[in-house]
Amino acid sequence: MYPLYHLELARESLLQQEVDAAVREICKGVALLRLSARRATVAVQKALNTAAADPTKLADRLTQGEAVADQEYGRAFFQAQYALTQ
Repeated sequence: MYPLYHLELARESLLQQEVDAAVREICKGVALLRLSARRATVAVQKALNTAAADPTKLADRLTQGEAVADQEYGRAFFQAQYALTQ
């Protein structure tokens, strides 16, 4: 479950106002989610790809200088966690 490790590091970076570090960790987590999707069954692939989409959007917003609420990031994190447990 390495994707979750990177997504958790990103959350910690956000809490410390380290946006660049957060974006890097989100990208690592998303890459690992997509790698997991390639190895999964078709049903799980859809869940993992969907779970990878939200953090990607959040990383894009952070890169553009927009703020991301902790609740919003938490929702994306838990969606990824749920997808990995399937």
